[in-house]
Amino acid sequence: MMRCNISLLALFSLLVLPGVAHEGHHAITTKGVEIDDRGLLHLEARARKAIGLSSELVDFGVIEQRLELNTRIVLPLDANAYAGCRLEGMVHSILVTLGQRVKAGDPLAIVESLALEVLQLDLERAEIALELAETNLVRTRKLDKTMIAASKNFALQAELDTRRNRVAHLTHKLRMVGELDPQGLVVRAPIDGHVASIEGVIGQHVTPADHLFEIQDLDQVWAECDVPEKLLAQLNTGKKTQLSFSAYPDRIFEGETVRKSLRVDPKKKQGRLWIALENTEQRLFPGMFGSARVVTARTDEVFVAPGAAIVVEGAEHYAFVQQEEGVYRKTNVVLGMAMGGQVEIVDGLFPGDAVVVKGSHQLSSLFVQETFNLSDEARRNIGFASQQAGLQQVEQTRVVNGRVVSPPHRQGIAAAHAEGVIGRIAVTPGQRVEEGQLLAWVESFELMDIQLELLQLHRQLTLLQAQRDALTPLAEKGIVGRKEMAVLHADLAALAAELLGPRRKLLVMGLSKAEIEKVLQTGKPVTGFPVRSPLGGHITEIYGVVGKAVRHGDHLFQIFDPDEVWIEGAFFESAAAALFDGQFSQSVLVRGVAYPNRVWQGTLSFATRVFDSESKTLAAWVVLANDDGALMPGMQATLDVRFGSPEEKVLAIPVTGLYGLGRKHFAFVQLENGFRRVEVVPGRRDTDWVEIVSGLQVGDQIVVSGVVGMNNAFSVIR
Repeated sequence: MMRCNISLLALFSLLVLPGVAHEGHHAITTKGVEIDDRGLLHLEARARKAIGLSSELVDFGVIEQRLELNTRIVLPLDANAYAGCRLEGMVHSILVTLGQRVKAGDPLAIVESLALEVLQLDLERAEIALELAETNLVRTRKLDKTMIAASKNFALQAELDTRRNRVAHLTHKLRMVGELDPQGLVVRAPIDGHVASIEGVIGQHVTPADHLFEIQDLDQVWAECDVPEKLLAQLNTGKKTQLSFSAYPDRIFEGETVRKSLRVDPKKKQGRLWIALENTEQRLFPGMFGSARVVTARTDEVFVAPGAAIVVEGAEHYAFVQQEEGVYRKTNVVLGMAMGGQVEIVDGLFPGDAVVVKGSHQLSSLFVQETFNLSDEARRNIGFASQQAGLQQVEQTRVVNGRVVSPPHRQGIAAAHAEGVIGRIAVTPGQRVEEGQLLAWVESFELMDIQLELLQLHRQLTLLQAQRDALTPLAEKGIVGRKEMAVLHADLAALAAELLGPRRKLLVMGLSKAEIEKVLQTGKPVTGFPVRSPLGGHITEIYGVVGKAVRHGDHLFQIFDPDEVWIEGAFFESAAAALFDGQFSQSVLVRGVAYPNRVWQGTLSFATRVFDSESKTLAAWVVLANDDGALMPGMQATLDVRFGSPEEKVLAIPVTGLYGLGRKHFAFVQLENGFRRVEVVPGRRDTDWVEIVSGLQVGDQIVVSGVVGMNNAFSVIR
């Protein structure tokens, strides 16, 4: 360990001055104080009592690095749902109260509906018409079984099929409406939970677009945190978290991070983090505010000392270790993480060491550092490194501000293709999906009507084809005229063309060709349409919940493929000419604000030809691979763009060795017996090197890592 020298002035003051004071602390008595030639500090009992000296032991422990975030309680997507009426009507009765616990399927209200009565009446009429059509066809077949008579029965068969499809269609519609009550339609709870809101009253007119009830399941809640962009890189899913809320000041809630946003708000410069919390006691409610402590790093079974024992002077960190009663040694230490008044000891102290926790700053006033030097422990604490200044080629660069954006071909929207009600959501926020993957299922009467049209046209086409096949042999024998066959072929062509209409509509609504063929083969329509992902990527936003009424074109999902991003740089007019004249190198280095120690390399791919009227800048883009998803749309970035050719070699040092203080710049030169801070004049700089116009010489040993800590050390001895 390095001992700080004791100045003669300090020794003299111990003998003649009534007390020695350290700024911010009580004066230490000079009687009963001695420092021997080994650097050990001896304090008599009266001196220890005067400053209230006390010690604690270094021990084994656990240290966690935590991040404090403000948070608010929200509900997971699948814990919230709406309930409404599938037909227009009037509220007859409300069967629940606010806050009541309900199970999925429990009745919430009854709605009287004239539309329901019309639907039921239409079904009764369709069933009667179907029975008559069946009777007519059977009677006709019994009367005449000749080939010509059989061909005339195709019209009756077509009518029968139309009636049958009509009955099936109306039956499916009634099933979609839900269970019926003598008073009307029963509105039922879509999920387990509590009744969070009731938007209807008795006698109110309602439509399928109205949400009468909101059901919330509070058994699990999420804590939503706004995270500054610079801290996003420290946070991931699966991290243990402690949360506290003002409503419960004496209680700590345990949770785990489950999702991190894939975008950054460019105005607030924040992303979001979500923490899952079990809430079976129903103590936490949406809208509550609190604080979250997210564990970002953890070390087990490390040496732990009280934080009060550590004295910080510039770059030096040390503690006073009790050797025996009244005898103390100043010991330099290397520190790790700190937590709750405890600090990790990487080197310098060991379990069982008794360290001074009260009075250590008064004792530190007895030790004065006379030279600008660093102990080995201080060098490790600041990450010290040095190298010689030398001649280098320094390229001309321009630093351009930018931001991460999502390429148009890497993002998409999944929307509703018709009116309906969301029946199921098959994905979660942040989930990875493939192109064409099912995202949601929307129940739709409009879809049912299109399928009925398809089935009717398809059956008519099938019957006409059968009629054509039956009449063709007769036409060859001259029994059926050419004109009749020509009309039949024209009808077939027209019907085939007409059939393309509903088929294309169903394809646009999301049904696959295989699903459409299945409807045609079985005659059974599907009750809803799928919403599928238009591209592979991650779900960044979900705009609906189960039970929500949607219209054609409503956005339901936003998808983003993070495997490639663009960095949009803002070039001022002074750089525009160089940009288009090809003076800029195509190779660009990109740094993200959230990742100060990471560099991406890309190329300037394309630029606009129009200046922004407000910012007076022209946009150019760098295309970057982003396989690990580290760069998120909305993040801030800088572009180091090289231009021109490097000139002859000049005296230069790494950019990390330059320390700026106001308008002045300094470098720290390592000497045989310490260090010296030197004012320098910088010139050109590129990504790695900065030219030194004056202040240094070739061969000077320059500190290139830990310069902030070096300046702290310098401030102590000035």
